[in-house]
Amino acid sequence: FLQMMWREDTRRLRFVIAAEANRFPELGEAFLNAGPRRDCDYLARILRKHQVQNCIIIQNARSAADRFLSSLLGIPDLEICMGLRPMMTSHELRRHVAQSVDLFLHGVGANPVNKNPANANPVNNEK
Repeated sequence: FLQMMWREDTRRLRFVIAAEANRFPELGEAFLNAGPRRDCDYLARILRKHQVQNCIIIQNARSAADRFLSSLLGIPDLEICMGLRPMMTSHELRRHVAQSVDLFLHGVGANPVNKNPANANPVNNEK
């Protein structure tokens, strides 16, 4: 999925469609229906199957699929598409996907026992 999304020809197509979708909304709809929405629907069907088998607990399979696919793309997608960073190596790509899968399956895992007021500020000052 990511290798296809980040191929040079796919990146160029995404730019053209994004630039022209306001003038030609049917172009944007056709692209979304042929690719991203189809992929999301496919993943949602897989998630529903695992939900029925009680392997995962989710409220909305389509929404969960959308969130997962979004986590795969994120800022690296923007950086790669804008030419601000090179395509990920195979090792980087595997690590990126593994981290997205781990976060999707296990979540962030808030620490309810941490009562330290210094840590209560939701603003992250991390650079």
